[in-house]
Amino acid sequence: VCTGCQTVIEKRGAVVLTELMYARIGDNLAGTRRHVNGPAVLWLKPHETPLEKETDVVLSVNQHCTVKNEETGALESFFGPVRVVMKSAHDGIQGGIKECTVIKHGEFCKVKNEEDGVHTIVCGPKVLRLGPKELIVGGVSKLSILKHGEYCKIKDIKTGNIRIVTGPGLVEMKPNDKVLVEKAKFPILQRGEYCKIINEMGGKIRVVHGPAFVDLGPTEEIQGSVMKCPDLSAQEFLVVRNESEGTERNVVGPTLFMPSAFDIFDKVRKVIVLCHHEYVKLCDCNGSLRIEKGP
Repeated sequence: VCTGCQTVIEKRGAVVLTELMYARIGDNLAGTRRHVNGPAVLWLKPHETPLEKETDVVLSVNQHCTVKNEETGALESFFGPVRVVMKSAHDGIQGGIKECTVIKHGEFCKVKNEEDGVHTIVCGPKVLRLGPKELIVGGVSKLSILKHGEYCKIKDIKTGNIRIVTGPGLVEMKPNDKVLVEKAKFPILQRGEYCKIINEMGGKIRVVHGPAFVDLGPTEEIQGSVMKCPDLSAQEFLVVRNESEGTERNVVGPTLFMPSAFDIFDKVRKVIVLCHHEYVKLCDCNGSLRIEKGP
């Protein structure tokens, strides 16, 4: 209705918002904008113009999105099932709607927080709900499953510590873990077998004789392979040198010779059997001679 000098410039209706709708209204005079969530009936002021009229985003199960306020830079995560309600005229969905990562039993992933650089490990079964500044590093991987008698070797790349995880069971990973040996079997020694084990930290060598289950420490490795102990008969012997002491000795059968950590030897030798009235002349490494007579 106009009276006197008033003139109708524009005839406008109200902006009607249902329950799942929102609108953004701009003030052309002040240069501001405001946000209104439904349900509502909006009567615009003289200098206001509707900028947007949209329906709220509804997330289903296992969906998520991040809402960013363009004015303050603040981020907020939403996880379904939920209705995403915008709180201001500067809010908007960043990167669209995404599916949550589903981690199954026996799987894991590494998550990095880009704000503080902290890494965490998430193991399944789990629906992974990432925060606004979190991301998955390297994708989803399978945890190693160890059987009885199996092990894996893992190093913490931050501290340098190495640990052995033995089966049966799943190998639980930590944020700074690096797998050195994914899966291996502990050697099982039978009677008459042995192996040498070296500690890579200090260089110490130890020997394990069978029958035995070889339990390795975090910094230990088997030197070479599993070997047989010489089983000497009554007519056989060995010349054994101890590398640590620099000494030599004869080991005469019958015996099962079980070497120590620093014992080395070559092939098995036959003893010389002397009959009555027989003898043999021997010369040692220093050139000294001696006579050995039969019985």
